[in-house]
Amino acid sequence: MRLTCGKDNQKVLWENPTFSSARFCRPMRFRFVKETTDITNEEINYVENSIDNLVATKVDIEGEKFLVHSQFVMTMVDGKVCNAATETTSTSRCYICGKTFKEFNNLKDKRRISKDTTEFGLSILHTRIHFFVSILHLAYKLPVKKHRQRKSEEEKQMEMNKKIEIQTRFRNETGLLVDMPKANFGNTNDGNTSRRFFEDPKLSSDITGINYELIYRLRVILETISSGYDLNIEKYEEYAEETACLYVKLYPWHPMTPTLHKVLVHGSDIMKNALLPIGQLSEEAAEACNKHFRSYRQDYSRKFSRVL
Repeated sequence: MRLTCGKDNQKVLWENPTFSSARFCRPMRFRFVKETTDITNEEINYVENSIDNLVATKVDIEGEKFLVHSQFVMTMVDGKVCNAATETTSTSRCYICGKTFKEFNNLKDKRRISKDTTEFGLSILHTRIHFFVSILHLAYKLPVKKHRQRKSEEEKQMEMNKKIEIQTRFRNETGLLVDMPKANFGNTNDGNTSRRFFEDPKLSSDITGINYELIYRLRVILETISSGYDLNIEKYEEYAEETACLYVKLYPWHPMTPTLHKVLVHGSDIMKNALLPIGQLSEEAAEACNKHFRSYRQDYSRKFSRVL
């Protein structure tokens, strides 16, 4: 990603200009097992041991000898890996500060966090999708203004009618299929859909009924952390805090999602402890390689045993 020298690694000798390119992303190994917490922790220990056993690379250029030391961070991970590594058992709990979703809107409660919990980056690709999904689910609940409280049959029907209205308007006005199941796997809430959603915050606000300024601010934050440039962390922290306050002021009855909480409240802390600009530590390249890995397994692997 980056080659530096000098005191405190201030001088940059080389930097990868295509940091999210799938060409420079290779798997360390494949394991065909069920993804559980124990298996995830095994893989984390495997990677950490591999990093600990690294030795400096000796380079000789025209008689000048150099030592190149490597420093790695595990940022191509998703929320399940972060929860497993930090022993967080609930997906509705923040693995950085330990708050539950009921406490996310309490912005005055600022807990001390460990540096170890900020080393996984911000998972930018999934962050965009999670922002999009959180706005959709918030919009569905606008008619009843309830989060997880018990709802009457009438309120459930109001929520369903709002969902159908939003889906219909997105399909008719933008051509997007929003929050609909896809054959064999997942649903239509993917990266491309979320990008289209944030490209026109005014139209998205009109369709969903969510405040325009909130959607626009979330778009600015997403574009900022995805840029790959060094950021002014103080200004980002101020902007993110104002956005979090706006959310709590407008929708106090609906707690922020764990991803919203992580980016708006802990984003600056994660950036301070990151070795590179946060946009360069994206898992986008690894996700882009999944289709190739699937093809290798289906078309170029042995399907029978060599033992007769």
